[in-house]
Amino acid sequence: MDPIPLTTKTALEAVFAQEWAVVYKHSDRCWICALAIRQVRRFARSHPETPVYLVDVNEERELSQAFAQSVAIQHQSPQAFVVKKGRVVWHDSHLGIKAKALSHARGDA
Repeated sequence: MDPIPLTTKTALEAVFAQEWAVVYKHSDRCWICALAIRQVRRFARSHPETPVYLVDVNEERELSQAFAQSVAIQHQSPQAFVVKKGRVVWHDSHLGIKAKALSHARGDA
């Protein structure tokens, strides 16, 4: 299952209104992102009830920066966030992005 692309601030704001969501910031120009997206997809396949969104940091630079400002967490790429009822409850970047870590943050220990 592929993450849902986020392309507007309105769509990004809607993410924060959900019970649970995952936001993944990705660059198709980065080899570490190629590894991380596999982990994000693995999580998405095993958690179809949790929406998983992708922000393309090259195509949606302003949106990526707006997200970083809204959560007060410095931008990195790749970077993943677990959002619960409008709050980031977990985030990591680079090789710390693992399906198991996303599951654990979601409460599936």
